[in-house]
Amino acid sequence: MGFYTLIDAHEVNATFVSTSDQQKEGQLILHASGVVQEYATTPEFSRDEQWTGGLKFCLGAWIGPLGAGKQNYRTERSFSNLAPPKEVVIAMASGDKTIPVEYIPEKKSHAFLAALQTASPRKSNEHAAHMTASGSSLHLDFNEAYQTALNTLIAKLPEASLLTRYELTIDKQVMSYVGLVKGAPTYELVVTLSLSYLNKR
Repeated sequence: MGFYTLIDAHEVNATFVSTSDQQKEGQLILHASGVVQEYATTPEFSRDEQWTGGLKFCLGAWIGPLGAGKQNYRTERSFSNLAPPKEVVIAMASGDKTIPVEYIPEKKSHAFLAALQTASPRKSNEHAAHMTASGSSLHLDFNEAYQTALNTLIAKLPEASLLTRYELTIDKQVMSYVGLVKGAPTYELVVTLSLSYLNKR
């Protein structure tokens, strides 16, 4: 049985990279690392659009079926076309945490992003050539399972300037019986997607 839940991080930080001469617009980059329950999809940040007190993001993952161990994780996601915030709120399993934002001015932004792409393993062409991810639904809802898997893949993608064309395929669909829920037989649908980079000709 799979379920979505907020998770905690040992380290979480935020950086704003200015992309305009007026320093009024840019890219917010969130990073987190820690330990999560097996078996989990790659944790990812998502913006809380209902929050009105500034910028708030949720750090969560789909977990299941539950395993006996733990696994380390590192995740990073960027959000574009934002005004520079002084701080952001991150919702985690242990509660909300306010994180100060490091500011990178426009004149240093290109060097910073280039260094970030070089340092991050998931931003290299080698690691992005082929990726897989799974999503699940306890309601046998294909769209829900497919979208969860797709969102996981999108969170792993490198900068758009590095890779621009992909082939998306459904590797497999698995339906399994998970037990009785409120007296009714319940099944789980797991959809696994594969994403491959297409070289330009």
